[in-house]
Amino acid sequence: MTNYTIEAHLFDAYYCTALLSTFGTCTQLLLFGNLLVLLFNTTSLLHSWIRAGRGWLVATTCAMGLFAAVHLALKMAGTVLSWRSFYLGVQGDAARASSMLSRGDVLDVVGDYLLVANNIATDGLFLHRCYVIWGRDIKVVIFPTLSLVVSAVLGSIGAPQPDKIGGSDHRDFLRLFGMIILTNLILMALTAGRIWWVRRAVVSALQRSITRTYDTVIAMMYDEASSLRMTNFSLLVL
Repeated sequence: MTNYTIEAHLFDAYYCTALLSTFGTCTQLLLFGNLLVLLFNTTSLLHSWIRAGRGWLVATTCAMGLFAAVHLALKMAGTVLSWRSFYLGVQGDAARASSMLSRGDVLDVVGDYLLVANNIATDGLFLHRCYVIWGRDIKVVIFPTLSLVVSAVLGSIGAPQPDKIGGSDHRDFLRLFGMIILTNLILMALTAGRIWWVRRAVVSALQRSITRTYDTVIAMMYDEASSLRMTNFSLLVL
């Protein structure tokens, strides 16, 4: 049996890198399962209820799922490379271990671009929903649209740099996700608020069952925002 001896701080560095990557992949796998359920329900409803002229909604929703699936695959590949780097590092082959980590950095960059693209598709759908609910009043969605554009620009600028926890690039990406969360909250407030206002205006003329339908829709809006906040927070931590 061959014995390998490396410095303790190097072992900790290799091991922590692999362990953090594994934790991130497992968490993302859990979130992806939840996303698949939501996408399946959404595409089924869109395909059944929306006329052919709105097929782009189904296509955009499917694109969101595709982006998420590819990003998960890249994350899993990065985890494999991290453990391979750990194995080589323990053997004392620092050069090959560093090469594996460099490949993982490339996958992280591609994954960051996918996150930006997925965010554009997701918030684009939310913008369209808000626009329609507000009677196609373009003034209502001007600020959320600008916020989405700024998020896309910041993401495109920061994506080429591999994320290093504690580094300036990582902090820039944290600010990006903070803006994404802000955009989602604004769209949620505008959409749910509009539905609540319509309900309030006509509640006296509505049957109780219809009023409950309005309440259910508003609750779904807030639940959706909570799910997005949880997902984005997980991405921030990872």
